[in-house]
Amino acid sequence: LLAGIYHLVRETTYATGVLYLSKTGAVPELALSKGTTYHLFLSHVWSSAQDQVAVIKRQLQLCLPGVRVFLDVDDLKDINALESYIHQSAVVLIFLSKNYFCSRNCLREAYATAKKEK
Repeated sequence: LLAGIYHLVRETTYATGVLYLSKTGAVPELALSKGTTYHLFLSHVWSSAQDQVAVIKRQLQLCLPGVRVFLDVDDLKDINALESYIHQSAVVLIFLSKNYFCSRNCLREAYATAKKEK
């Protein structure tokens, strides 16, 4: 997953198409387990990574129709529920950039990620 995300961000200047399974030619089925709302939670600091994680989310949605990616500007309803959003996510990607560890909310997200072993 991480290698795929790296490739998507690096290749944003090219048209991105839907990904298909090489064995079957089908689009991957993106099932979520019970209690999971998001496939991926994007943890980042606004001041230095907002644009980059927006690209990651957009590219994943183009490549994997139906993928559910949590991005605060799109999905955050209650800042006090950050830990709950982590709990509802299958995977957390921590986008490390300048001042990530200076952000109280980023630290909350990182701590919740470690605590839930995501």
